[in-house]
Amino acid sequence: MPAQLTTVWQTALGGRLTGLTVAGGRVFVGEVDSHTVHALDAEDGKPIWSYTAGGRIDSPPTYYKGLLLFGSRDGWVHCLRASDGALSWRFRDLPDKMICAFDQLESAWPVHGSVLVKNDTAYFCAGRS
Repeated sequence: MPAQLTTVWQTALGGRLTGLTVAGGRVFVGEVDSHTVHALDAEDGKPIWSYTAGGRIDSPPTYYKGLLLFGSRDGWVHCLRASDGALSWRFRDLPDKMICAFDQLESAWPVHGSVLVKNDTAYFCAGRS
């Protein structure tokens, strides 16, 4: 890494953002309050695709074998193809009960924190702390 860092590109997404995940020449980031995950080109920051979930996304997505996994406050774990943002699958095993929290509707069992993948198994937690 050079001693002096310089800005190569910047882009305005707006709102609060999660941390970044960089993989496969792309930058993936969640826009928390708009419920959206964005994929940007790592070379120039240009948008490639975006995906909107049904609730806030409070943690960076996990990249695993060409897939992007993340939880959202709608109670679902979402799995997208990193190449084009298409939904590969989503999972929710708890009852569909919505409540109002922080001026938004969300699941009584939100999925927060990053999804951990180990030995082809995804681990996550749902609930309120």
